[in-house]
Amino acid sequence: MEEGSRLESILVADCGSATTRVALIDLVGGEFRLVGKGETATTVEPPWSRISLGAREAIGLLERSTGRVLLSGQGELIVPERENGSGVDGFVATVSAAVPLRVGVVGLIRELSVDSLLKAVDCSYVVVDTVFARDEMAGNSGGMGGVLRDTLRNRPDAILLAGGTEGGAVTPVVEAAKDVAAVLSSSEWGGRVHVVFAGNTQARSEVARVLGECSDLRVVDNVRPAVGTEDLEGLEEEVSRLYRDVKLAHVPGYG
Repeated sequence: MEEGSRLESILVADCGSATTRVALIDLVGGEFRLVGKGETATTVEPPWSRISLGAREAIGLLERSTGRVLLSGQGELIVPERENGSGVDGFVATVSAAVPLRVGVVGLIRELSVDSLLKAVDCSYVVVDTVFARDEMAGNSGGMGGVLRDTLRNRPDAILLAGGTEGGAVTPVVEAAKDVAAVLSSSEWGGRVHVVFAGNTQARSEVARVLGECSDLRVVDNVRPAVGTEDLEGLEEEVSRLYRDVKLAHVPGYG
């Protein structure tokens, strides 16, 4: 759509694990209204193994029910809307056909860093497999590393690590990173796991030194820069990127 042109028609698609639905929303009499819908089975599984096939089929059903041409002869969506009424000005899609991203949460204090991590991943495409709060392990005779190893035995897709306020102590954060590194370096863990560090920025260099060799380390803003302050946006965006990279990228026909 050219800069400055109006958005007058939108095609919305929802590709779920079982059903793919599309809806056409158009400007009618100065108001946006639902013009028509199409629905078919999602085609992410064999024998189709391509999610876009189901989307095109649903759009085809919508074309037949509304009499409006939305796809070109090559099966591509026509954007923007043409003068003859074919096509649409905008397209929005949601994809939930992929399985959720499984994460393990590791923090220093349950009521601070751990709670902030859990808030940041409170969404439909993330499942929290394990939660490890270091303050709850104080005095444990089995050692932090052993408890953490048991906690992460389900091998999550990613580990989220946080702890320490800005200007606070660095040593406890680094010790937590060492606990994670000890687990990831063990022979039972094959390949490099994704780790996102969202803690005290002054600990970044030491955390990178500890975890850089045994993980795919990503660093974002501290989720708890002060005791009474949260900053979740950076972690939320990084988890969204991980979901796209780790899960959606493997959905046949996505992208």
